[in-house]
Amino acid sequence: MSKKLFAWLFVIVVSILMIIKLISSGITDTAGLLLGLFIIIVTTFKIATSKIRSGYSNADDSSK
Repeated sequence: MSKKLFAWLFVIVVSILMIIKLISSGITDTAGLLLGLFIIIVTTFKIATSKIRSGYSNADDSSK
């Protein structure tokens, strides 16, 4: 499984869990939940892209 696919799978799972929490909590803290979801998505995307970039640079270094 590629790292980008794993990152998006993680985002989907966390999103589903946060939506379940939102529904079960009676929708009291919507803004905090949406902010947390946004932070998780952005952080996961940045980690996935940085890992892929470093993976390519490591592959280039090892082939020399």
